[in-house]
Amino acid sequence: MPPRAGTKADVVLGEIPSESVGLEIVHKLAAKGFCVVAPGFSQETLDTALDEIRLFDKQQKWAKVNAIIQDGLLGTEGSCKIAELESPDLDDEVRSDGEVLMRLDYTLTHVGFRIEPYLDVLGVEVSHRGLAVVHQAGEPDEDEESVALNETMVMKWLAQFLRHKIMVIIFLGPTSGTLELQPYSAEDTELHEVLTTPGMMVILRPDLMSHKHFSPGRSTAMSSFFLAGHLSKRAPLEGWPMIPPARELDEWTLNRLKVLKEQSPEDAVWNPDVPRNWQHAMNHIYHKGQMIAVRGSAIKSSACDDMDTFWQVSTAGPDYVVDIPHLRWDHSEVYDPDLESWRYFKTYCRHVSIMEGIELFDCKLFNMSPNEARSMDPHQRLILEIGYASLHNMGLRKNSLVNSACGVYVGCGNIEWSMMPKEDSGAFGATGGALSISSGRFSFTLGLKGPSMTLDTESSSGATAVYLAAESIMKKGRAAANDLAVAIGSNLVLSPVNWPTLCATNSLSPEGRCMTFNASASGYVRGDGTAATALKCLTEFVDGDLVTHDDDQMLGAIAGTTMNNNGRSASLTAPNGPAEQEAIADAIQNANICIFDVESVEAFGSAAFLEDAIEVSSLLRAHRTEDVKDPLALTAVKSSVGNQVETSGITGFLKTLFSAQWGVMTPLLHLMQSNPHMETVDQPCAFATECMEYKMHSTFAGTMSRGTGGSNVYLLSWGQLNPEKVPPPAPRSTKELLAFWPGGGGQLENEKLPSKEYTIVGSWGQWPEPMPMEPEGDGVYGFTVTLGENRWEWFVIWLDGDSSKVLHPGRSHASKDFPVLGPTDDAEGACWMINGRPESVYVPYEQLEGTGEGPVEVLEDLRGQKLATFSVSTADEGSPGDQYRVHLRIAGKWRTVTWERMKRDQEAPPQPSISGKYYIAGDWLSWELSEMQADPDTPGLFFLDVNLQNAKNEFQIVRNKDWSQIIYPDVRLCAGDRAFTVLGPDDMDASHTWLIHCEPGTLQRIEFQRTVSLDADVMKVSWRRVTST
Repeated sequence: MPPRAGTKADVVLGEIPSESVGLEIVHKLAAKGFCVVAPGFSQETLDTALDEIRLFDKQQKWAKVNAIIQDGLLGTEGSCKIAELESPDLDDEVRSDGEVLMRLDYTLTHVGFRIEPYLDVLGVEVSHRGLAVVHQAGEPDEDEESVALNETMVMKWLAQFLRHKIMVIIFLGPTSGTLELQPYSAEDTELHEVLTTPGMMVILRPDLMSHKHFSPGRSTAMSSFFLAGHLSKRAPLEGWPMIPPARELDEWTLNRLKVLKEQSPEDAVWNPDVPRNWQHAMNHIYHKGQMIAVRGSAIKSSACDDMDTFWQVSTAGPDYVVDIPHLRWDHSEVYDPDLESWRYFKTYCRHVSIMEGIELFDCKLFNMSPNEARSMDPHQRLILEIGYASLHNMGLRKNSLVNSACGVYVGCGNIEWSMMPKEDSGAFGATGGALSISSGRFSFTLGLKGPSMTLDTESSSGATAVYLAAESIMKKGRAAANDLAVAIGSNLVLSPVNWPTLCATNSLSPEGRCMTFNASASGYVRGDGTAATALKCLTEFVDGDLVTHDDDQMLGAIAGTTMNNNGRSASLTAPNGPAEQEAIADAIQNANICIFDVESVEAFGSAAFLEDAIEVSSLLRAHRTEDVKDPLALTAVKSSVGNQVETSGITGFLKTLFSAQWGVMTPLLHLMQSNPHMETVDQPCAFATECMEYKMHSTFAGTMSRGTGGSNVYLLSWGQLNPEKVPPPAPRSTKELLAFWPGGGGQLENEKLPSKEYTIVGSWGQWPEPMPMEPEGDGVYGFTVTLGENRWEWFVIWLDGDSSKVLHPGRSHASKDFPVLGPTDDAEGACWMINGRPESVYVPYEQLEGTGEGPVEVLEDLRGQKLATFSVSTADEGSPGDQYRVHLRIAGKWRTVTWERMKRDQEAPPQPSISGKYYIAGDWLSWELSEMQADPDTPGLFFLDVNLQNAKNEFQIVRNKDWSQIIYPDVRLCAGDRAFTVLGPDDMDASHTWLIHCEPGTLQRIEFQRTVSLDADVMKVSWRRVTST
C-alpha cells in the first residue's frame, strides 16, 4: 500500500520500469542519502507478518541491547527490543521464522540485487548483507537497568557499524511513526522527519546520517545492513570514518583491551568467553613488561649497503650466489666435483655469496693510522664501520658516545684472516687478527664504557649478540644496566682452508644453492655479511609503573628473547627439537603474548635434509595447536644470501623488522617440492614462496637461530607499518557527501541569490534565449521542458537571465539530483541532461557466462577486458513530444535540480516533430555556420546549395547553432561511396566529417533528412550536383 497523504514516495513500484528501480533508488541515495519507496505490500501481508512477530515472545526471540547499539539501529525507542531472523542462506524447511517474514527477508535481499550494479555512483561497494533484524518500538523503562556491553556483543555490532553502507527498513505497523534523519558530518543541517506508515520502505545511508524511529504505539519494523568487505589494515590519515555509536564502541574496546592486558597474569588461561581475536588485538596494541626498542640498524651484504635497499631487493627474490671470484682466490686449485674429494683436501662446492669492497675503509673516521688499518682483519674494519653506522642511524655521534654506558656484543668466530698470506704487520700484528680485539677495539675507538665482548656460537653468534645486548639493557633489581647496546655479527669468506672439512660433514651444497625446505636440499653455500643493530629500552618500570619511551625513532622492538642449549642429545652437532620448542615457548612467555600471535618466523633453514624437517616440526608445535588453523608463515634469508654464519641471525632478525615496516614478508627461494620428511600436510604452515602481506597493521615475528655446539636462540620481534615507507590511504574528500538535504540548514550568500528571478536556458531553443522559471513556493522553482527529436535536452540555470551567473552541476551530461554549483561566469560545458533514451549499463562479460543472458553489444576496454553493454529503461525514458517538469529546489544553503516526466494525455498522445534548426559547417566557409532550408513538401528534410571551389570539401551538420550537437558519420572523411551510419547529435567526435569530391566551381546540394517516431530516430545525409558553373 502506498504511503499515506503527507509522505510522498520517491519511487513507487509499478509506476516506473522495473529495470530502472535500482538506478532511481541509487540516484536518490546519492542526492539526499535516503529514498522513500512504496513497494506495494498488501494489508494481508502486513497483518500476517505482525501475527508471526507476536509469536516471538513464546519463542524467546526478543532481546535487549545496550543503548549505544540501539543508537546505531533505530534509536533507543525505535529499537526498544530486537530479534534477529535466521540466515536467508538456510533452507526454508530449516528456518523457524514465519513464512511471510521469510518472504520479507528475501525482499531485502532482492533490493540489494536491484541497487548493486549502480553503487559505483555512490563510491561504495558492498559484498554481503547482514541478518534481518525485527525492531519493536517503545519507550525504555526508566527503572530497568541498561544492558551491559560485553566483548561478543561489541565485536558483532562494531563490525557492522564500521562497514555498513546501505540500510533497508520495512515498516510493518500497525501504527504510523516518524523517522528522524540528520547527517553526521554536514554542517548547518536541520533535522528531517519522514512520516512512516505501514508498508513503507526506506533505504538510507547509515554511514552518513543518524536514523531514529519514534512511534506512539508498539510499532514494528524490519531492517538489514548491506556491508562492505573487510577493512584494509591501513587506516586513512584521519582514521576510519566512524559513526558516533561505532566511535563509542571503539573507545570501549580499547579501554577493555587495556584492562584485560593489565589483568592477565603470565600463566593465565585465556577466558573462553572473550573472543580469541580480542586477545590478538590486545597483544598488538598493549604490551606488558619490558620491551627493547631497535633504534638503529646497518648492514653490508651482497650488493647492498643499507637495510632498506636489502629488503626492497629481497622482494624480487634475488639469488646472490655466484662463482668464487679470483679476487678472493683461485678456486680451481681446490675444486673437484667429486663428492668424496674432501678426502684429498679438495671441495666439491664452487659457489659463494660475495661482498664487494671489503678492502675499503675510512681509517681517519676512527682516528687510526693507515698502517694499523692495513694490518687489521677485514672483519674488524667492517665491525667498526657497520657498528658505528647503526649508532649513527640511531641519531648518535662520536662525541655523544664518549664515556656512555653502551654495551658492545660482537658475534665473530672467523679466523681465516690469520691463514692468508700478507705483509709483515709489525707491531700491529698482535691485535690485527685477534678475535677478542674485535669488540674491544670498537669500545676503545668510540670511548664506550659498557660491557664489551666477542663471542662465538657458530651460526647463532649474531643472534646471541642480540640476545645478550637486549638482556644487558633490561632493568633487573638493583643491578646497573646499560643505557644502550649494539649487537654486531660479521663473517667473510676469505679462504677455502675449512671447506674440505665442511664437505666432509655434508654441510656445503654440491649444487651451489641453499635450497631450504626443498626435497633436493643438500646443504648451504657460504656468504659474506656484516650487520649490526642498536638497542635501547622502550619500556621500563619507574616507581612501579610501566613507562614507554616512544619519543625517538624506532625500527621495531624486541618483545622477548631466549637462549638455551640442547644439553646432552643425539650428538654434539645434531639439532634438538624439544630444546628449540622450549626456547620458543620461553620467549613468547617472556613477551606475555599468545603463541598464535606470532604470524611468521624467519627460520634457521640450513638446507640440511633432516635438520630442516626437525626445525619445521618444532616451529609448528611451538606456535600452533590442533584447534588453531591460522597459518604460520616461514621464510629463510639463507636461500637468497647463503649462510652468513655469524651474521645470519642478525640479518634474519633485521629482515623481520623491515618486513613489518613495509607490511610484506619477502619470499623464500628454490622451493619447488617440499622436503618429504616435513609433516606439513593439513598443518597450519605457509612457506612464503612469494611476497605475502601481513594481515594486521603490526606483527609479531620470530627469528630462529642455532649453533653447531647446541646453542638455540629465539628472537621475538614486534613491528608495525611505517607511514613514511607505506603511506596510508589519502584522506577522504572534504566536499559534501550529500547533494541536497531536504531538512535544510544554513543560508545562501547574497551573491548566490538572484535579484529578480531564476531563468533556464537549454538545447530546445537557441542557447542565448533564457526563459523564466515559475516560483511554486517553499523554495521550489519550476519549468516545463518538451522533449525534442534528440530524445534528450541539455540545460543550465542563469540568475536574472545573466550568462555570467551560471548555476551548473560541475560536469557535463549530469543527471538529476546532482549538486548545484555556482554562480560562475563559465560553466565549461557543465550542464544537466534530461535523457529520454534507455541508459547503457556495462558489466564484465565473464559475469554473463552460464547465465543465458545476452548483451546488446560486447566492447573491449583499454586493458583488453571484455565488457557487455545493456540498454536499461529508466524512469525518464520518453519520446519526442513528452514533457518534463524541471524543479530547482532550495532549502537553506542546499540546492538541487530534479525533474520528472509528466503524465501523457491518453486522448491526445504527443506527436513527434522536428523542432530544431540545422546548419552546415564546412571548411569552405572556415567552419562558420550556414542555415539549411526546410523542404516544405517533405517534413524533416533540410537542404543547402553550396558553391564549392575546391576538389575536396569537408563538412558536418550542427543543430541549433550548438557545437555540442554535432551530426557526423561513423568514419573519418566519409566520401559517401559506401554505407555509413549517421551519429549524433552530440559532441563525442568532432574529427569525423563527410568529404565531397567534386570539380572546383560546381554547385552541390547537401540534403539532411531526419525521421522521428515514438521508438525510432533515422538520419540520412547525401549530396548531389545541381548544376555546373
